[in-house]
Amino acid sequence: MANETPTAQEQKAVLRRSVLPLRRQAAADTAGVRAIAERLLQRPEWQSARTVLAYLALPTEISMDTVIGAALAAGKTVAVPVLTDERGVMQAVRLVNLTAVTAGRLGIREPQERSAVIAPQAIDLVLVPGTAFSRDGARLGAGGGYYDRYLPKTQAFRVGIAAECMLTDDVPLTGTDARMDAVVTEAAWYTPREGAERRK
Repeated sequence: MANETPTAQEQKAVLRRSVLPLRRQAAADTAGVRAIAERLLQRPEWQSARTVLAYLALPTEISMDTVIGAALAAGKTVAVPVLTDERGVMQAVRLVNLTAVTAGRLGIREPQERSAVIAPQAIDLVLVPGTAFSRDGARLGAGGGYYDRYLPKTQAFRVGIAAECMLTDDVPLTGTDARMDAVVTEAAWYTPREGAERRK
């Protein structure tokens, strides 16, 4: 992002290069993706949420399609990100059917009907993709800053979606980087350690 020091940018670039091949492998691991979904669906944070902001994964991201299908079947309101014309800005648009989607900007799937925008304040739970995470809630995104700009607008519980191979103890953060309330993988549910900063 524009206000980051070159050092922070370089550190993030190095970490992205090292983790992206691992994330691609994790995305292709159907058993691992299923285990992540099952662990998430068992959580009280999921069960109590009435409105969920999920994401329609790229082929190189961990799919949430099973989770989205479960949410729709349970009668939850589901929203997914849609990129706006303003750089780095996204909005949450209601998704009513996993098949009623089209390719949007950057190749990201989005609802064919974009009129039903969900207010950030109405969202209870956000499922957040990323490139790398730490077990105490730090996140490295793709570099566009979309979630970092969006998440401060909502009081929703934030869950980072990851595989164990995407976890690292050294995620470089700047003052504008949003933190997670939890990170879920195929092996565990991680919450920030006692005293760790919860969010920015």
